[in-house]
Amino acid sequence: MKNISRILVPILAALLLATATPALAQSVQCLNQAQIQQAIGSGQILALPTIYAQNNLQPNQVVGAVQVCNRNGQWYYVLQVLKGSRADPVWISAQTGQ
Repeated sequence: MKNISRILVPILAALLLATATPALAQSVQCLNQAQIQQAIGSGQILALPTIYAQNNLQPNQVVGAVQVCNRNGQWYYVLQVLKGSRADPVWISAQTGQ
């Protein structure tokens, strides 16, 4: 049973992300990977390891693709964070880490 949970949790999280992404893309502007790297390099946003450290997150707690999206003029990392057996979307300021 434990092995099944290890397999199902990432699959369910990926499905959740896949179904949430189209709605997310319609309501906010998200950067592609090259744009994210450019924004990090220019100091416009914080690097992902900094975001993890400031929020006491481990990479294995985040499932699916990491996005950087603009909402109301502010850039946010949009992460699917595992909480127990489910992944919840978490928006963290890409500029302040909060």
